[in-house]
Formats: sequence, structure tokens, C-alpha cells
Amino acid sequence: MLMLIDNLSDWPCEEVTPEKKTEMGVRIRLERSWFHEASRIRPKTTPTTCRVDQPDYELVRLAFESIEAKLHDIAREYRFRQLAGTWKTETRFMSNVTAKALHPAYQKIIGMGEPAVPLILRDLQENGPRDWFWALYMITEANPVNESILGNMAAMTEAWLRWGRKKGYLKN
Repeated sequence: MLMLIDNLSDWPCEEVTPEKKTEMGVRIRLERSWFHEASRIRPKTTPTTCRVDQPDYELVRLAFESIEAKLHDIAREYRFRQLAGTWKTETRFMSNVTAKALHPAYQKIIGMGEPAVPLILRDLQENGPRDWFWALYMITEANPVNESILGNMAAMTEAWLRWGRKKGYLKN
């Protein structure tokens, strides 16, 4: 693994004396079982190089946790899109909302729990009104739809999107 760092002043380590500087940089050996490759730092600026024989394992651990969390998010979204696609395809000619809500793919989306809420809300936002309201209610136990807009899919969708923004599930 080759690491190129533009500004070594941001690197969390001790300064190395000028005698220890080399033209190619300083090799790093991370002594973790999951990270055996030596890395090379090539300073593009000359202010300081750093001693990296004792890397900050906490920063490395946090970086890997961040990557792992992002991969879980991507996998969750992929699963949601697969299930939602199956549900939409297999129920597109159904008019019975109960039959749509009992579809196995829809039930699996409900089974995903709270992590599915932003995905459902984003689907509502991007694709317009759909029969996601039962899933949202079952997962969140919230119902921002008041009686005056019942049956108005566009108004019900907007009520859920407002709720999602207020609760932090949607960013915009």
C-alpha cells in the first residue's frame, strides 16, 4: 500500500532529524496482523518529515471502522433497492394496499428496521407517492398524516418527507 501525503505537518507523529530524512521518504511498518504491507511516505514539501515507526493505531482503527460502516451502508442500500424493486415489480398491478403490504419483499423491508427509514423516505422523495406509509408507520410508530389529508397521496408523501427532515432522516 503506497501512501502519499502532501502536508506532513498534519500527520500525527514526532519530528525526525534531518539526518534521518531520505529522498524516498520514510517506510512504515504497521505491526498489525491485518496490515503487513510496508507503506512509503513521500514528502512533496520539505518543512518536516515525521517519525512513523510508532504509527497511531487508533487513527488506523478509526479509519477502518469508518470504511466498514460505509460498506455496511452500501450493502443495506443495495438490499433495500433489490427488495423495493421486487416489491414494485410484483405488485404494480395490485390495487389492494393490504395485499401490497403483505408482500414478502415489503415485509423484509419492514424487517430491516430503522436503517430502512431514510431509504424509504429517499424513495418517496425521488419517485413520488408510493405505498410506503404502512412500512414507515410500522418501523417508526409515528404517523404525521392527519385526517384532513388521508387519501391524498401527494399530501401524505409530503407530510412524511417533512417528518423525515424534522427527525434528521433526510438532509434536505
